[in-house]
Amino acid sequence: DGCFLRRLDFELSIESTGCSEDIDSNDDIFGQQAPYEEGDPTKQAPPFPNSDHSSNNDEADETSDFVQEICAINGILSRCCYLLCNADLRIQVLCCETILSGFRSLGKVGSFRKNLHGKFGSINPLLPAIAEFWPSIAARLRSASASLTSANRLSRSDLLSIRHVMATDQPEHGAPSKSSLEVLISKLLLILSELCSSEDGFFADRFENDAYPIVAGLMQDILPEDGNGSGGRHFPGQQPPSSLFAKSKHSLVLPIVHCLTCTFESSCRYGLTNLILSAGTMLFPLLSDTGPIGDAALVALKAMLLVDRDALWRGLLTLS
Repeated sequence: DGCFLRRLDFELSIESTGCSEDIDSNDDIFGQQAPYEEGDPTKQAPPFPNSDHSSNNDEADETSDFVQEICAINGILSRCCYLLCNADLRIQVLCCETILSGFRSLGKVGSFRKNLHGKFGSINPLLPAIAEFWPSIAARLRSASASLTSANRLSRSDLLSIRHVMATDQPEHGAPSKSSLEVLISKLLLILSELCSSEDGFFADRFENDAYPIVAGLMQDILPEDGNGSGGRHFPGQQPPSSLFAKSKHSLVLPIVHCLTCTFESSCRYGLTNLILSAGTMLFPLLSDTGPIGDAALVALKAMLLVDRDALWRGLLTLS
């Protein structure tokens, strides 16, 4: 499957840049048609240029760009979405990587069609694929996030047990490990970032209603509220608690921040302005980190400010 998608990407790049340099411009790349000889049953007369048959062929050519490849990709996506329910998390991770490549290939086909036939003369195959396969992806993201939240609560409830702390990354009674769930969720977040890049904000409603509540729940679990009710907000110049430093090293922080950045840089951004206040408030505590997490949070906040500068003014005023 991966080889097929890479070959399709190569063909799209070749066709988008024109013919190969090895082809001589003086050669007839379409070949010469043999002359029609009356009475020869092995040869057929060429169609009349203005006939209905010729126009039908032209219409079929315009609507059949990469039809076989699109059907093959949709078949791969269907099987991979089915395998997201497999008990082996390694298979689920591989399926996520294949799904990501499939959506990217469909997006390239849509861009190629748009350049060839114009915006209103073609159909982007990525859009019906999103409508068909997103429910399965959202369901797996929701269940994996719930499993990770349960595992985090279990580990925090028994922090005094050295044996339990040493075994938090080991599967118990067939349950997936925390590290495996984090890898799976990070792959699903990459798919989410790719879908947000679909044209005309097609994914905005799905992100707001399906994906964002899950992402917000993950962030609340990573950065829990302090006992004083400050919600874990610590601004530059203040010494953050050790719990925040420990949580800031969480392997899911960067994928979540990257997902938010891609979302508010995509065509969906103007349909998600009502989420900027909530998402930006979650990112404020990460600005105290002097490493890549703080830098990524700053980039995400800048992307939000380009969409709506007034949404975060009160938080920015407090930071200043």
